[in-house]
Amino acid sequence: EFEDLFRREASPIVAAALGKGSEQSTDATRAAADSDAPAHILLELEAIRLHTDGTTKLFSQNLIKILNHDGVRRYDAFSTYYAPGEQVVEFKVARVHHVDGRVSNAELSRFSGEATEDAQYEPATIDLPPLAAGDVVEVEYVREQVQQSFFGDYFGHREVFQKALPVDEKTFILQVQDGRKVNFHGRNLNVKPTTSRDADSKTKTYRWTLHDIPKLETEPGMPPSTEVSPVLEMSTFATWREFSTWYYNLIRKQFESNPEIRRKVLELTSGAEDDLAKIRAVYNF
Repeated sequence: EFEDLFRREASPIVAAALGKGSEQSTDATRAAADSDAPAHILLELEAIRLHTDGTTKLFSQNLIKILNHDGVRRYDAFSTYYAPGEQVVEFKVARVHHVDGRVSNAELSRFSGEATEDAQYEPATIDLPPLAAGDVVEVEYVREQVQQSFFGDYFGHREVFQKALPVDEKTFILQVQDGRKVNFHGRNLNVKPTTSRDADSKTKTYRWTLHDIPKLETEPGMPPSTEVSPVLEMSTFATWREFSTWYYNLIRKQFESNPEIRRKVLELTSGAEDDLAKIRAVYNF
């Protein structure tokens, strides 16, 4: 399975967060516990496999420590999103590690559905077992694109590394087929990716990891979070010229008149003295 390639071993992280490992917790976790944050993200890992036709498969692994009552309310359920008709979401793991050592599992769900005209994306939400401060939430899900989008084999993605909660570790992984060119642009991001190749699967894997990320402090009138946080942007278009060429070929036929329209325009504009008169004749018709 795709997720087995990148899944981190969760038990040592959970044990440390619950105070049952050789290390009680990281400095970042202790600092978060003393803050007013409702929860603390111990691990957020997202891995995307890009197929040659532009479709993708995403694996997400999340470990979150609940710090107070606000965190209990916030994580009563866990949500992501999907595009009905184009994507499916399947929750693989959803459980709560309690402070007393118990583990409670949620009922797993799968989301698909038909495309609708009202909304492009819909929430995929799973209810979690009852929580208490000090518990650790563990959630894994896969979001897979089952057909090409409107953009064909194009791929673009923006990954934001800083959240409204403090984060111990944030890892983003992109796996592409050999020969598939993806262009990267980092903003407020000083981390270079590690890369590896697999000769058997003929893939190249990029990996970015940040540690001990403080929560994003908001203030009135501040710019969007994507302007002030560490952000990684990626696209199979290298330049705006490449994009405009693709877009022109997409809309080109909308600007090509068929024979009936051309004949009507000639009829309407016959005898017109200049371009403005021609425009008036067509507009009035």
